[in-house]
Amino acid sequence: MVATGTAIGPYLSILEEGKDLDRFKNLVLVHAARYAADLSYLPQMQSLAARYNGKLRIQTVVSRENVPGMLNGRIPPLIEGGALEASVGLPLNAETSHIMLCGNPQMVRDTQQLLKETRQMTKHLRRRPGHMTAEHYW
Repeated sequence: MVATGTAIGPYLSILEEGKDLDRFKNLVLVHAARYAADLSYLPQMQSLAARYNGKLRIQTVVSRENVPGMLNGRIPPLIEGGALEASVGLPLNAETSHIMLCGNPQMVRDTQQLLKETRQMTKHLRRRPGHMTAEHYW
């Protein structure tokens, strides 16, 4: 689950409810913002990570400052260069992953294109299951 800014809301709701998540071996929640001060949901994310007992990994990303323990930059380059996978300790691939994208429309478009071109991932549709689900969130 990858979100920018306030688009973290739907993922927090999904994780709070917890419905049908037992079918996943691992859950990863990535929240990106410009500055660490913008990551106001971090305490809730950490609480959820504790509740999921190691099944949920969280990773924060800031694009305009360097903060220890947080990745720095934009989501697509962090995926392309392998930094996001390395930080959460899990591969991102078509065989084992389903990625949900919500947030800045440019991030969503760029990430979908990158995953399509480099990981052979496809959009998930009701008539044709795939690897990516996206929501443009303003």
